[in-house]
Amino acid sequence: MNGDVLRGEIIENVFNDYIRIELQDGSIIKFINYKEIDRISREIVEVADESDGIERRMIDNRNKSRRYENAKKSPSNAGLYAFFISSTGHAYAGNWERGLPFLILRVLSGLVMISGIEEEVEIVEYNFFPDEYYTYYEYTTSYYMGLIAALGLTLIEINDVMEMTRQYNQNLYKEIFEEEPTN
Repeated sequence: MNGDVLRGEIIENVFNDYIRIELQDGSIIKFINYKEIDRISREIVEVADESDGIERRMIDNRNKSRRYENAKKSPSNAGLYAFFISSTGHAYAGNWERGLPFLILRVLSGLVMISGIEEEVEIVEYNFFPDEYYTYYEYTTSYYMGLIAALGLTLIEINDVMEMTRQYNQNLYKEIFEEEPTN
């Protein structure tokens, strides 16, 4: 700018494009021209008295909240991942090994389903015209057993991965805030 020194927290920085800074009073400044900035440096703030300590704790809690919000995972997304591709929800939640049994069992139930499909061909013979062939599929009991097993495993996996993601978020909260989360 014109030699001014601004103190605040960088909340967004797109290199060679712009930078947004939240000042200590809560206002936000956006520098559109990177050339206006002479330098950026980190300053260690020391607590002078009790009122400054309260202010510093508020800033620390805001930083912790941002860190938590950026690192937490969505149970709904984990459930969707598990629905479409088995064990990907567990990988998203940070424990892919737990998803392997679900993957193996869902593949096996799919194989049972495939083995329960029988192809039938019916031939209609005509005297003066070419014969007609009709193909249809018959679904046996093993097909329905595999289908029910696959659906059941999918629901169980979705429930499991959503609970794992909630547990991940609780552990993350404890790690960041050093206290139990409130529900």
